[in-house]
Amino acid sequence: MDVNDRWRVYARYLHDNYTQNLDVYGLSATVPNLGTEYVPRVAFSGVVNVTTIISPTFTNEFIFGPSQNRYVWSVLNPTYTRSGLGLKYQSPYPGAIQNDIGPLAYVWQRGKCSNARPRPKHARPATVGNVNTNFDFTDNLARVFSKHIVKVGFMIERDRKDQQTKNPTGAIAFDRDAQNPGDTNWAFSNALLGNFDSFSQASAQLWGRYRFTNGEWYAMDTWKVLPNLTLDLGIRFMYLEPMYDAKNQIGTFNPALYTAARR
Repeated sequence: MDVNDRWRVYARYLHDNYTQNLDVYGLSATVPNLGTEYVPRVAFSGVVNVTTIISPTFTNEFIFGPSQNRYVWSVLNPTYTRSGLGLKYQSPYPGAIQNDIGPLAYVWQRGKCSNARPRPKHARPATVGNVNTNFDFTDNLARVFSKHIVKVGFMIERDRKDQQTKNPTGAIAFDRDAQNPGDTNWAFSNALLGNFDSFSQASAQLWGRYRFTNGEWYAMDTWKVLPNLTLDLGIRFMYLEPMYDAKNQIGTFNPALYTAARR
């Protein structure tokens, strides 16, 4: 839209909304009828472009582009529960289990062997969420001289991702392990006999607040040296910030804090 002779504005908005209802919850080939997955997904994106003619030889372009996608994964009428499976063991964090959902079951053959299998996962938390929001800001300046077209600009991206982490239902692995006295040398027979190798569980269902900011800036010159010779010269810089959790829930290794004497 031309506001006037010096201002031009363009805007666009896209919205996507759909829901998945899957008949099977879990690894359908071996463990059918574990419930129904209910996954509503919503996404949108927009852009606003404002171009300003400052003078006949000087223009500015500003672009703002927000976007977001989110979903909530849940199980309707789950049958893969601890009580339904007859599981009576005491988990380390029983209060973290949601809706009595059963644990993840990992069946995996380590090493290079013909009977290698992917890790089937037979359960998830009762509800899993994910919201990812981006904000992009871009500005470009262009100036025309006698034999030069000079452009400078920058772009800033701010990303905010809120996502549930960890697995409060617990995970049982039936891996091959020579240190396990009940090991059968076959992961699937270990699972059939109940010879598990390890069990792990998160103490709580946490919401990660993942954040990062990226920035780029540039300068370029289109120089018409001769009627039949034009040079495009330019330089670009980038700043990529590592992702971090705004709630400080992530554990990581910081070499600056390591002291060998305290081992």
